[in-house]
Amino acid sequence: MAELESRKLLCNCGKHHGTFIKEGFGMKCRRCKETTTIPYGIKNLKEADAWVEGRRRRPRPPSKGE
Repeated sequence: MAELESRKLLCNCGKHHGTFIKEGFGMKCRRCKETTTIPYGIKNLKEADAWVEGRRRRPRPPSKGE
């Protein structure tokens, strides 16, 4: 039998939460449809927080009219 490439994680109601893939856990935004893969190597909350902060968008500088 071939090794599974992915495995979906479903809620009890049947809705799709995300997919386990080789690189990590893939989640898809319901609004913008962007997919993010959370790496399996995160070991604790401190590493998780650093990973999230690294992905966070930086605020845009104020425009000259403001």
